[in-house]
Amino acid sequence: MTADYRRTPTMLLQLALLGAACVAGIVLSERVDHGEGFGWDGIVYGRVAQDPVQRLLVDPVGPYQLQRVLPSVVVGSFLRVAGASPTAANVVLGFLLYNALLMVGMCVLWNRIARRLELSSGAHWLGFIALFVNVAMLRNAAYYPVLTDVSAAALGLLFLELHLSGRRVALALASILGAFAWPLATYYGATLLLLPTSAPPLDRTRPTRLGVWLGGALGVLAAAGCLFMYHERGYRSPGMGPITVVVEEVVYVGIVLSSVYLALVVGSYARGVSTRTVRTAAARLRKIDVALALAVLLVPRVVIAAIAVGPSFMSLKDFLYFAMYGSVTRPALPLVAHAVYLGPVVLMIAPLWSEVRDAAAGLGAGVLCVAAISLLLLISPESRQGLLGWPMLVALIAVAADRCVHLTRGVVATVGLLAVISVKPWMSFVTPPGGAPEAAWMSLSPDLREQAVRYRRYFMHHGPWMPNREYVVQGLVVLLAAVLIAVLLWAHRRNRCGT
Repeated sequence: MTADYRRTPTMLLQLALLGAACVAGIVLSERVDHGEGFGWDGIVYGRVAQDPVQRLLVDPVGPYQLQRVLPSVVVGSFLRVAGASPTAANVVLGFLLYNALLMVGMCVLWNRIARRLELSSGAHWLGFIALFVNVAMLRNAAYYPVLTDVSAAALGLLFLELHLSGRRVALALASILGAFAWPLATYYGATLLLLPTSAPPLDRTRPTRLGVWLGGALGVLAAAGCLFMYHERGYRSPGMGPITVVVEEVVYVGIVLSSVYLALVVGSYARGVSTRTVRTAAARLRKIDVALALAVLLVPRVVIAAIAVGPSFMSLKDFLYFAMYGSVTRPALPLVAHAVYLGPVVLMIAPLWSEVRDAAAGLGAGVLCVAAISLLLLISPESRQGLLGWPMLVALIAVAADRCVHLTRGVVATVGLLAVISVKPWMSFVTPPGGAPEAAWMSLSPDLREQAVRYRRYFMHHGPWMPNREYVVQGLVVLLAAVLIAVLLWAHRRNRCGT
């Protein structure tokens, strides 16, 4: 690995490219027309931006939505300061500008992290491609801007930078504020605060019983839960909206693949962990870190309990059901969905599996644990739910690839080309009229069936809503891309990692 510290020209070039993409998204991109232009979930966030005081204090939202209102408050405050009326069109424009500014900030943060990790120029660009050249940032953030997705990705990068720089108080404050932009922010922040920055004393040369048992138990529990829901409860759809139902002919293949994946993540990332290492890590905790972690966990809950009304839109139980059962509706659906939505760099995790894990362990127990959580959350076929952890995984992929692969310009350019293709810049999200619904949609209500047909090209990029035909076609393309990336990495692999 050869470090390149001449970052300023690279950062300026990346900022120029990203700025041009953001301007193009604001000026040229089509917009979702559902819910006055706010979309589906965005209806709540858009109305909060129109009148934050009314929606938060007089007629408050529920607990789940309250954990995502911070971007709406920022946009609403910006409109008031600018003297703009809070019309739906102005709120959408406000979110477009807000998302663009966040992405610019993310680019600056990524350059700081790349310098801190001493990444080579190739790894630096690889991370940039992974973060920004994908449907999530280049298409969805412009087509459906009234969401908190870009905020989640920005928080993930900010958490990593603050953790690596040892700025614990700033990390705690960012976590508390982040709790009102993304529900999982408190857990990520508290984990990084609790666990030491230095690498834990693990023997990673062989698995320990604890890791093997934990991984095996999680895999069996996940499989049993899916079988129970499928046979005993008769569930065939994992959630709300025009979600494609279970393909019953291959449901057992999906259950096996998802269960094995969960077992592999836990077994691999708990490799070397024993009761002794757990006690050692606990003994190294500092009181100030424990106090900060408790504040991160408790302060948002106190605020939510005081303001929010009604039941939560999605409980932890609902989330786990949606994530796990959604992953088995079709075999390897999460892999297809993530490659489509997050881009081809996600396919590098498998061929660099042990190297990514070692890179996480080298950055300390906090990063190791958060990386494991992020990988576990990728079991959900809705890729948006993994955006908070995706930046950390990107950093680990960049470190692992830098150590073990000759990241030549050709390698990076090939990955970049695949990423551009995955964005499908030639394809409109507007589905041509006259399309016929799939057979799997006939069990939906007429309204949902009409939405499935009308927004088919948009839903094809989101796992749970991906139609079967697009799942097959995109799955074959993802398979070809995975083979190409594996061959590319193998052909340019170093004899020894780090040399």
